[in-house]
Amino acid sequence: MSEDAKRKSISIVFPADGVVGTFQRILSENDEILSNKTMEVVIDLSKVKFIEVVTQIYLLAFLNKRISSGKYTKIDLPKNKSVRNALRIWRFPDAIKEITDRGFYSLTTERSKAYFGENQTKVVQSKSNSDIAQIEDWLPKNVLTITVFKGSLDYGLALQVAETWKQRNIQLIFERLFKGSNNEFSSNIVYESIANAVRHPSAKKVVVASSLQARAKEQNNKTSPNGYLTLVIWDDGESIVDTIRKGLERNGTVRHWKNDSFNFDYKLRIKKSGKTTSEKIISSDYSPSLDDDNEVILLSSLLPGITSRPEKENSTNHPSRTMQEDTGKPGMGLFLLLHTATVVFSGSVLIRTKDLYASIKCKNINDTKRFECKIENSIGENSFSGNMITIRLPLANH
Repeated sequence: MSEDAKRKSISIVFPADGVVGTFQRILSENDEILSNKTMEVVIDLSKVKFIEVVTQIYLLAFLNKRISSGKYTKIDLPKNKSVRNALRIWRFPDAIKEITDRGFYSLTTERSKAYFGENQTKVVQSKSNSDIAQIEDWLPKNVLTITVFKGSLDYGLALQVAETWKQRNIQLIFERLFKGSNNEFSSNIVYESIANAVRHPSAKKVVVASSLQARAKEQNNKTSPNGYLTLVIWDDGESIVDTIRKGLERNGTVRHWKNDSFNFDYKLRIKKSGKTTSEKIISSDYSPSLDDDNEVILLSSLLPGITSRPEKENSTNHPSRTMQEDTGKPGMGLFLLLHTATVVFSGSVLIRTKDLYASIKCKNINDTKRFECKIENSIGENSFSGNMITIRLPLANH
């Protein structure tokens, strides 16, 4: 009998709902199982009937961490064929091989191996809303499927991916369906999110994916969006929190300039074990210190003028910005991303790193715009590896 056959195996079963929050909660609840270094853990997706692209990227980061640390892991594939088709269309199996250097077949259970070689069928999604009919057919596949970048990561990659989103057919989609412009999305969101990823020390892999999900026409109303465009970026570098802390240790400060033009308040609510433990208001000119908790350090990375290595940013601006402009000065990247996503597009930004999960939106308080940031803390084996930024932009109602 082989060593694999002798090894004790235990399954972590996921429900039909394949949204990332559900997966994150279940993995957190199974912390003791995941910390075992000799037992084989089966990620049981057999019951899953829907899986969003953000969940797929979350699983890639999770599997990369487990496999690189030598922990025994298998995947039990969904019984639902449309979900298996979706995983293929998003290139999830290819992405696993590119990230872990392990063939997808070798990581699946014996039951799942029967699915290899099955006929591919098209994933059919509801397109009853005429305003967005055929929209995914208009988008190039390289802005939808999971794409893995490895090796030499630099700011040329950020520009390359950003330019992909400026194709004429995509510009027409933005003119028709979004509050903000295609240029703002490309230069302030796509470029800055990837520039942030390649800037993290030790980053050797960057994964980018996007999805456009539309609500059926009968589900829409005047207050609910017609759907969402989601962009997700993951890198395997040092945490944003650790990067800021090292900047503080090295330079004594990570604030390199202030300007009243970007005067926003940030309301920070911290949750631990599902309960709110503190709330505070932080101004945009706040200067973090080594005494601050990780939640405050993470939030500070979104403030204008905050950067751990200003000397590295002198030549990393998007070509549309110069150092003579306030938006082109060091420490503006993540602030521009946040401002564009939440103020211009009325969307949200979500960040996962270490044991922290942050969700940020912009709200009007007494005619003044304020960023509202909720950060949840979950300690354990489920601590997130690298950094994942998710941007969700609502489709405009017409």
